[in-house]
Amino acid sequence: MHLFDFARQVYGKLVRVEFLAKLRDEEKYGTLDELTAAIARDAQRARDLFNGALAP
Repeated sequence: MHLFDFARQVYGKLVRVEFLAKLRDEEKYGTLDELTAAIARDAQRARDLFNGALAP
């Protein structure tokens, strides 16, 4: 789990998580560059979902 634009200290605290949508199935990548690109796409899709640009 990654929290975008969040700088508060929450270690040791109870955090409630609600899943909005599944971004993708698990995949294997041949190179670090492919993995890095996939993470960037996932992050953008997650931001779009939270901002209402995409339907879950």
